[in-house]
Amino acid sequence: MTAPLTPPSPTFRPLIPILAGQLISGLGSHLAVFGLAIWTLQHTGSMSNYALILLAVNLPQVVVSPLAGTLIDRWQRRTAMAFAPIIPHATASPCVRSR
Repeated sequence: MTAPLTPPSPTFRPLIPILAGQLISGLGSHLAVFGLAIWTLQHTGSMSNYALILLAVNLPQVVVSPLAGTLIDRWQRRTAMAFAPIIPHATASPCVRSR
């Protein structure tokens, strides 16, 4: 038999809204990237432009990840959590050209 689940201890209660906010933010960010890539594919018909958008969004994460732990330790956590999702969108925005 498994033990019944217990509610989180009082020390973790402030963390629940932050985690919920991060979940919603991450979901919104991923849906925006997916929507941008699909929009690009539909309007240009070019699979290479579609791939370029996805590459531009994901490449910063791959390149910066090895150094991110050291940098994040030096920044305030609140600032890092607020601005980290902006970086992939900022790198993808120059890839979108108006018709």
